[in-house]
Amino acid sequence: MKYAYPIDYSWSTEEIIDVIKFYEGVEQAYEQGIEREQLMNLYRRFKQIVPSKAEERKLCQQPND
Repeated sequence: MKYAYPIDYSWSTEEIIDVIKFYEGVEQAYEQGIEREQLMNLYRRFKQIVPSKAEERKLCQQPND
């Protein structure tokens, strides 16, 4: 399945890549499973980029195309 991931174009290229890796980790968790520690590492990096809970909710509520 193809997903459209919400991103903020003010992020650096490295940050965009890391956020997409997190989204892909969540996708993998739903589709086939992922090690908890691996997903938590991806989430910790995501939270360094998106520290605000409000911004996280905004990003996670955007519809996938």
